[in-house]
Amino acid sequence: EAEGVYQLLNENKEIIYVKGTINLKKELERQLATNTKANYFVYEEAKMYTMRESELLQQYIKRYAKMPEQNIEIEEDLY
Repeated sequence: EAEGVYQLLNENKEIIYVKGTINLKKELERQLATNTKANYFVYEEAKMYTMRESELLQQYIKRYAKMPEQNIEIEEDLY
């Protein structure tokens, strides 16, 4: 139940979502119960989880020249 960042991965172990949160356990339980595309996850505790989330997203963008699939969907829902 600590702060941190998690990454959801699909059946091919490709990153589909990156999220920082104040409560890893609660957020992961919610995501894994509702996210039908998530088959795996990795996480790391990080007090400065928003900064770490940004770092991981920047690494992903640098490698693939786009946002993870579900991060894009969430951003589109915001606008």
